[in-house]
Amino acid sequence: MKPNVGSNRLNRQRPIHSAIERGGSKARQLAPDFALLARSALHREYLVEQDEILRLKWLESERAGRDIGLEHARAIWVANHRTLWRKARQASLLSN
Repeated sequence: MKPNVGSNRLNRQRPIHSAIERGGSKARQLAPDFALLARSALHREYLVEQDEILRLKWLESERAGRDIGLEHARAIWVANHRTLWRKARQASLLSN
């Protein structure tokens, strides 16, 4: 009887969050890292910035009549909007 190599390979490629859902030993090791990431101010800022890039991607793709791609949208956003957006974001965070 041949070993089922394919299923072992798939098991190794499962995302980490599925291990946490199953509650295995690896999940117990990784769960604190996910909690730390969720509380991280840097990660929260990254997510807010990513939302802005996705919004720009949608607007520019609509204007171009095609999908411009995430990397192109990120390049446009960094070159044209990032500096002013960060200044406005920091000012709004300090005022709250």
